[in-house]
Amino acid sequence: MMRIGYCVRVIYLTCLICIIVTVDASYKCRKKVRLEMDQDELIIVEDTSSESEVTSYREGLGKDLAANYSLTVTNSGPCVVYSFISFLAKMTPFAAMPSTKSLFMYVWHNDANQDVRAMYSNWTSNITSYTFDKEEIIPNKYLMTVCVYKRTSNSKGEEILKLVANGSTKFEITNTLNGKEHLEQKTNDSRTENYYATAEKTTYSVRLLDEFQDFKPEVVYSWSVCNKLFWESTVNNFTFQYMEPGPCHVECVVKASLPDQLRRKISVSRKEQILEELQLEGVWRKDVIFQDEVRLVNISLGETIVNTGKMFKANISYTGSNTTFCWDIIPEDNSTIATNQTCEKSPQKWHILTLIIPLQGVYRLHVHISNNVSSVTQLSQPIFISDPVVPLPQSSSTSQTLPIVISIIGITVIVLFAAHLVRVNIKSRNVEVANFDFHPTLHEVDQLSWRERLISVWNSTREFFASRNTYDSEHSYARFRPSTARHYGTLDDTNVVL
Repeated sequence: MMRIGYCVRVIYLTCLICIIVTVDASYKCRKKVRLEMDQDELIIVEDTSSESEVTSYREGLGKDLAANYSLTVTNSGPCVVYSFISFLAKMTPFAAMPSTKSLFMYVWHNDANQDVRAMYSNWTSNITSYTFDKEEIIPNKYLMTVCVYKRTSNSKGEEILKLVANGSTKFEITNTLNGKEHLEQKTNDSRTENYYATAEKTTYSVRLLDEFQDFKPEVVYSWSVCNKLFWESTVNNFTFQYMEPGPCHVECVVKASLPDQLRRKISVSRKEQILEELQLEGVWRKDVIFQDEVRLVNISLGETIVNTGKMFKANISYTGSNTTFCWDIIPEDNSTIATNQTCEKSPQKWHILTLIIPLQGVYRLHVHISNNVSSVTQLSQPIFISDPVVPLPQSSSTSQTLPIVISIIGITVIVLFAAHLVRVNIKSRNVEVANFDFHPTLHEVDQLSWRERLISVWNSTREFFASRNTYDSEHSYARFRPSTARHYGTLDDTNVVL
């Protein structure tokens, strides 16, 4: 009979998947337990035999079996009421075990609804789709305790379970939906957390973490940006562009409607709260700061060729908000740095720099402007620095102008005097000239061009100066007595003779 009873207990132990037992609220893992039948239900009973009566374990691992294992317990929470949560317990041996397979009994107990579950498993054990109804519990934080036992026998030959490991995990049951929010903006610059650029596409999304076993609720998402942009949709993301810099917040309100079968269940048990139970709700809010990106940097130099030690100015303008402005002077060959980098945080979007470079060379003005959403680095055009050229000693303007004026006056006097002599000599020559031009129609002078007439005047003047020395002395003083020159011939087309 003893053997038959033992076989029955072994069959129950190997075929049992889940055992439901009831214990008091202050459940604790007992060091030794045994399984007994009570009105066709297998229950766990604490074994009261002394520790010295416990013999070797079935797998021969020694009496101090509890020192060979560690237990890790996790959960998938938090979860909203009417959704399910999963628990996982994992045993890990500290040393190499003689067999890869080992059968343990896991006893699960939670203090939310005082439920106790026991099951046999290998190195891991889990409870999936564990659902808590709102009528059974109050949303709060609770504890799930796991006790792991190993089979052995006492001195009487009775099979008992020896506690080898225990652990627990805290889980939370909420009255609102659970999820994770994410605000994303794809920009080329590195952003500081919670800072976003204006006029750029920004996507705000909410991913619900609650899972429902027997139904899928209808979910509606309501979005708002800085209490100015509003949108409602059935998808879990919203893309927008915000144009104003400054502090702001984005918000999402999610409402999940319960199915008809769950509504009927609520209406039967809690008629006064039917309207409250029609839907679950969750609210997500994120505080952010929008800033204008730094763009359109313009560097204007008053001079690009400057003497050493001379001051010159540079005007820098740009777009952006809440910027940090940094600048320094960099040699073209990067040999040395003429000035240390100077930075200042300023709300203004333009700067006027007064610069002095004491060394010769070619330099550039290096500007770096940044804020929490962008940064721009820019170089100016080359700046040529050279020593000033020392000018030669120069006389005053008066000493330069006076010789020139005197020279011009002297040349003018000489020319006028020469012209006067020529005129007087031409009038005073005592030469009788007869013009026997009897055929005025054949007069060739009138047919000469202006160029030929100029050449003729030049030749006659040159012949005059060449032949004046041949006149006798009486002709030289002809201007002192009346002229006796006579002209003969025609004066015009008529045949009048003078």
